[in-house]
Amino acid sequence: MILAGTWLVSLLSTPGFAAYPPRVVVDLPDGDCIVGDTHAGSISVSVASYASSLTPEALGAYFRIGSGGGFTGVLVGERWGATFHLGNVTDGAIVAYEQCQPGRFEIVRLTYQVYGTSPPCSYLEVLPHPDYSSVIALTCAGGAVETKPWGPLWVNYAPQCGAAWCVLATESSSWGKIKALYR
Repeated sequence: MILAGTWLVSLLSTPGFAAYPPRVVVDLPDGDCIVGDTHAGSISVSVASYASSLTPEALGAYFRIGSGGGFTGVLVGERWGATFHLGNVTDGAIVAYEQCQPGRFEIVRLTYQVYGTSPPCSYLEVLPHPDYSSVIALTCAGGAVETKPWGPLWVNYAPQCGAAWCVLATESSSWGKIKALYR
């Protein structure tokens, strides 16, 4: 037990521990990573910071949001949950939180007008702030560290899109639909 505790203290005090910084992701408010653009309307997505028991708590981030694969939605609103922000999600944002945030913390809620015209495998993703070469997370452990997003928020997901980074919940009523994707 003492040996394991010594190993953990040693791990946490090494510079390499920054390999596990908080993640900045674009997802749905419920944490899902797939959304549909099948008819005209609006969709609400989140930019969130995730810290786990193996990562330092988050204190802020530098990032921007981009789209690809033919996504046709138009950003119409930003609702910031962060205490302080400079910039916007399109051109680059620098955010700071009032206090250290464990777990999932919503940085900003985005609203997109969609038209039902985005093709399968279009997406929204977290990208580096234009002034930096990677997405930056500010940690309560001290300092700014590079972080890699988990993956995109898929719009009109199809099997050819590749793996989704989140775990998709299934219910008995939807299981047949999911199995049909792989037939």
